Amino acid sequence: DAARVRGFLARAIERAASAATRKALEYVDRSPDPQKVCTGCVQYIGAPDTASCGGCKMFKGKVHPDGYCKVWQKVGTAAPPSASP
Repeated sequence: DAARVRGFLARAIERAASAATRKALEYVDRSPDPQKVCTGCVQYIGAPDTASCGGCKMFKGKVHPDGYCKVWQKVGTAAPPSASP
């Protein structure tokens, strides 16, 4: 039925957009810097169980607690990190 097809297509588009965002933000499941992991980022949405994957305010889907992406911002900072050299 048409509603089912529209729902399927909407979910497929959402998954593709999330994958593209993850790629653009250079998300990885394991941070190259142990001081910069998702659990220490203001964008991280923690899971009820700290050993489980959480979420992110920047994209949909599961996020590994030890992950990292290029918009990482330390919890407690007022502004995003500067991009200047």
